[in-house]
Amino acid sequence: MKRIALRVAIFAAACQTAAPPPMPRTVIDYDHSPLDDNERRLLTTYAGLMYLLTIEATGDFDRAKALLVKYGKETDEMRAVNATLNDIPVDLWSVFPAEGER
Repeated sequence: MKRIALRVAIFAAACQTAAPPPMPRTVIDYDHSPLDDNERRLLTTYAGLMYLLTIEATGDFDRAKALLVKYGKETDEMRAVNATLNDIPVDLWSVFPAEGER
């Protein structure tokens, strides 16, 4: 697990998605072996999550809007799945007065 944690810190620093955590003043045994597929997927997911959390934390409206323009499209598959969700019973209905709902 230490190997993964260290690779996450190094990957995050390399992607400039977040500052790496402060390194301890002890010697770290790092093997420099290439990443396997699972580690690569983990680090890619981590980098994407850090990107989203950074946009949220900084309130960067322009980057958030760019993400919505690029990825905010409902595919046919998503429409089909959403259509199957219409028959799910709802116990509580949310009402948002700020949006004009009553």
